[in-house]
Amino acid sequence: MSAQPHPPAAPPHVAFWRSPKLRSLVYQLVALALILWVGVEFALNASANLKAQKIATGFGFLENTAGFGVNQSLIDYREADSYGRVFLRSLPPMRQTSARADVQAFFDTPAPA
Repeated sequence: MSAQPHPPAAPPHVAFWRSPKLRSLVYQLVALALILWVGVEFALNASANLKAQKIATGFGFLENTAGFGVNQSLIDYREADSYGRVFLRSLPPMRQTSARADVQAFFDTPAPA
């Protein structure tokens, strides 16, 4: 009579609370919950403190008159325009400056040895 080959033994069953995969998932969920809780507490505390000091928050200030001039003028601008208009007016010069810096950085970078 020939010996019958035995099928490979299945790994021993581990209780679900001792499973490394489940344990790592639980640790990550606890860490995420803790981070979210700290963030919410921070936001609530900041909001309460701003209200106690009567400090306004939001973007309503963008509608107020800026009252100052800007040197570069790619977009028409007057001192009576709003802060929002000043912000939009400042974007093209910032992009231009950024592009110049990128070109300069490209040509100033030494070649690898």
